[in-house]
Amino acid sequence: MKRSLSLVAALAAAMAACIAAPPPASARPADCALYANIFTNSNGLQGRAEVICPNREDYRVEIYLRRMDGWRNTPVAFAGKDLIEQGWQILSTYEPCSDVQTDKQYFAHAYLHDGRFGSPIEIRDVKSNTVWGHC
Repeated sequence: MKRSLSLVAALAAAMAACIAAPPPASARPADCALYANIFTNSNGLQGRAEVICPNREDYRVEIYLRRMDGWRNTPVAFAGKDLIEQGWQILSTYEPCSDVQTDKQYFAHAYLHDGRFGSPIEIRDVKSNTVWGHC
């Protein structure tokens, strides 16, 4: 009787391990590198996200340009893209000179999401250095 109970318990544990889905954070493009840069040029401010993946991965990359408004970091420009790629990928967004506020500071904020589970799951984010708004 005792042996059959332990056998049933072992089978139940094995079945639970097979049925239970792995947590989303355990399967992600963790080997991908993420960089955020901000540039000033004659057309405005450019935020750029760079992703480098040594293996083919399913991910979403997003780049925001944010303006530092006192206690908030207001998003002023955005770009996002879903990819299944390997290697180096770049995504950019712009804030035109006509909209740049010269008395505020700006920075780029990049996000990397795992795209393999339908709804993207954030893996990491990075911020660039800050620059004053000028063209």
